[in-house]
Amino acid sequence: MTHADTTARQPISDWMLWITLMGVPLLWSIQALVDTAIIGHACFPRSMPLSQPAPGAWTAALIITLILLALAIVITVYAVRNWRRIGAEQAHRGSTVQAQQEGRVPFMAFSGVLFSVLFLYGIVMNGLSLFLVSACG
Repeated sequence: MTHADTTARQPISDWMLWITLMGVPLLWSIQALVDTAIIGHACFPRSMPLSQPAPGAWTAALIITLILLALAIVITVYAVRNWRRIGAEQAHRGSTVQAQQEGRVPFMAFSGVLFSVLFLYGIVMNGLSLFLVSACG
C-alpha cells in the first residue's frame, strides 16, 4: 500500500468542508466592506466630496482585492479537489446504505464548489469595477 493509497482513504475533515463552503463568500464580504470603506473615505473625507479619491486609496483597494482573489482561488481549488475526491470514493464504493447515509459530505462538497465559483465571480466583478467606474463619480 503506497502513501497515495492511504491519503486517498482519509476522510475529508469537517473543517475543510466548512472552509470550502463558506470561505469565498466570507472573502467576498470582506472585499466589499473594506473596499467600500476605503474608497468611500477617500472620496468623502469631510463635509464636501472630492472629485478624485485621496492618493493611494485606489491602490490599497486593488491590493486588497488581489490578495482576497488569490485566497479565493486557493479555496476554490480545494473545493473542486474535495468534490472530485468524494465522487471517486462514491464510485469506488458503489451504492451502499452507508454511502447513502453519508449524503452530508457530498452535499457540502458540491455546495462548496458552487458557492466558491459564484462568489469568486463576484470578487472578480468587484475588482473590475475599480477599473471601469469612477471612484468618486
